[in-house]
Amino acid sequence: MASQLLELPPAPASGAGPVPVRRPHSIRRVSAIDMSWPAGADGGMQIAASAYDLRIDGEGTQERFAEAQVTGEADTARTIHHLSINGEDGGIARKLTGARGGRIRATLREAIADEAGRASPTWLLLDDLAGATIVGNWALLCWSEDREKLAKRFREEGLGGRGGDMHGVCAGFRPGTTALGPDGGVAMDKQSAAVVSDLANPDDPDGWPFPARPSVPTTRRARHLDIWVEGDRLILLAGFQDSANMPDGTLVAVHEYRVRLAADRTSHKIEEIHVTPHVLPHRECPAAVGHVQALVGTRLTDLPELVPQRLGGIAGCTHLNDVLRGFGAIPSLSEQLSGEFAMRG
Repeated sequence: MASQLLELPPAPASGAGPVPVRRPHSIRRVSAIDMSWPAGADGGMQIAASAYDLRIDGEGTQERFAEAQVTGEADTARTIHHLSINGEDGGIARKLTGARGGRIRATLREAIADEAGRASPTWLLLDDLAGATIVGNWALLCWSEDREKLAKRFREEGLGGRGGDMHGVCAGFRPGTTALGPDGGVAMDKQSAAVVSDLANPDDPDGWPFPARPSVPTTRRARHLDIWVEGDRLILLAGFQDSANMPDGTLVAVHEYRVRLAADRTSHKIEEIHVTPHVLPHRECPAAVGHVQALVGTRLTDLPELVPQRLGGIAGCTHLNDVLRGFGAIPSLSEQLSGEFAMRG
């Protein structure tokens, strides 16, 4: 009989800590999207993103079998002004120039239709730009002496929601929420965050292959996903964090989740899923976690389309949905767990 997932502890009041030490015979996908503001809000958002697929054998030896890099520039309203994908600025990069928000994903779906392409680290980074640029301004808010004034500017530029009105966008902004002001903008005086440590784990230094962020206002969207086999199941452990550096170097997270999931190894149907919200900005936000069980029994490959359908609007969290949509790549990644790598972790 396949082993069961460990019981999760109650949600802590702080960050989840560093990435876990990897297991032998496992796959890890990691990504980091840094959105920096070296010239402040009027100077544009500088994007530097990387993703890596890593494989660990039974002796702990690491192999990097896929990677991607994306660089570019956007503005405070999330419009992409320039993009380079794996060193090239033509093709898809040119098509995405001028796009913002959901249009980024629509353009990407038109440009990359094959399943293998949508399971690649390049797709992950490009697809994530739509959600990452929503929080790219978080670092500016952290460094600002007048957060409410800056937030008002973002609302006037139509950042997020419906022209800046966030009512009904997610579980945290459902009717009656304390998270929004009368104009539909985020109530900055009620927004929470938490000081967190760096994600690098000293006991597995190669497991987080990203440099420290630059010493200018920088928001980092970080992801890590481990996959291994137990009996007839695929086991997944994932982490997600949106954080910014403060002027003194302190790291402050506004979103952080950890997810454990078990799926049938053959059918890829989800059998169990557990989500722990570690850091969220408003007291209503954790309500989204209770709806995730609607995904049990569905196939991993269906998640990119299914998550917005079942967990859209006030049933979900925009950022948690980004985590869950990324699990659509797991069946493709799990094919790397062949031969000795398919042994029990």
